Amino acid sequence: MSSSGPALSHHGDLYRYWDAVRRGDAIPARSDIDPLGMVQLLPFLGLIERRPEGYFWRLVGTAIVEHFGRDPTGHQYACDLCRCDDGDV
Repeated sequence: MSSSGPALSHHGDLYRYWDAVRRGDAIPARSDIDPLGMVQLLPFLGLIERRPEGYFWRLVGTAIVEHFGRDPTGHQYACDLCRCDDGDV
């Protein structure tokens, strides 16, 4: 199996969960999403928080941490992609 195989599988699993909890709406309500309903996906998920000064990693799954080689929690989102200092974006 190629290295992209498992990642694509997780995307499909996440889509199926999302589709099930949205109950026909365009997107699910925040209250519809239960982390216990997708425990196997949590290592692959990250939450981005919008603040007045930009976008920041709020929660980072362990697989993302392994991919980056560090934990970007609390860092500005774009900086983790380009390895700049938090104030440079």
